[in-house]
Amino acid sequence: MNTTLIVTQILTGVVGGLVYVLLALGLTLIFGLMRVVNFAHGAFYMLGAYTAVVVVGLTGSFWIALIVVPIVVGAGGLAVERGLIRPLYGRSDYDPLLLTFGLSFVLVELVKVVFGKLGKPFSAPPVLADALVLGSLYFPKYLAFMGLAAILEWTSTALARSSSLWVSLWVVWPVPSTRRSPGSTRIWGCRS
Repeated sequence: MNTTLIVTQILTGVVGGLVYVLLALGLTLIFGLMRVVNFAHGAFYMLGAYTAVVVVGLTGSFWIALIVVPIVVGAGGLAVERGLIRPLYGRSDYDPLLLTFGLSFVLVELVKVVFGKLGKPFSAPPVLADALVLGSLYFPKYLAFMGLAAILEWTSTALARSSSLWVSLWVVWPVPSTRRSPGSTRIWGCRS
């Protein structure tokens, strides 16, 4: 067996797993703060990918897309939360779940209408197009970049969840069913 091939495949699998970790962190964050199971999470991930295709098509820059995509997807998520999910707080736990489940179908079908049923090609930027060479091991730079981004996201999420800011957000989040106070702790100068 070729050891280099095995190591390359293991690293590729680890990076793929890290991408799934990013998706799971998003779901955990949403459920942890809002107590909403967001079935549209994957559809928003898809919208981010298609937004990147559009931004790169318009600007020719992957790096501009890397800045614009989170803003656009975050604004879309905020609009959905404020306009669709927030009116359902206080109702059955199934209502937001059903809403986001249906919303995922709507978003997928809208993307099919706008972009067609086939995926769009998206090449790595030139700086990430070649491979890292580590002895006899060749590993694609774009996969290494994705892995590094996933590790940084996981680390920042882990640090945020262990900080007082996370506790502050969790305690005073404006969802009635999740407003709780750990004892008589004062958060941001007010007693909950």
